[in-house]
Amino acid sequence: MAIGSLRLLVTDVLEEAIDGKFTIKFEPAANSPGGTVMGVNFAVPGETEFIVENLQCRGGPGTLYRVAITT
Repeated sequence: MAIGSLRLLVTDVLEEAIDGKFTIKFEPAANSPGGTVMGVNFAVPGETEFIVENLQCRGGPGTLYRVAITT
């Protein structure tokens, strides 16, 4: 299975860095080929750019994920 990465810019409504910890959950969409449920946690004060690596996906058309971020 192919492996991908995703660059995310995460800010609050004022476009400032989020204080504290937040979690990103990836869940393959229904009927999407490949992929696996995955969660990552970040606690990096002052940062707004994050790279999530090792996302499983199908080569070619890829895998459609539903992404949820909670603080």
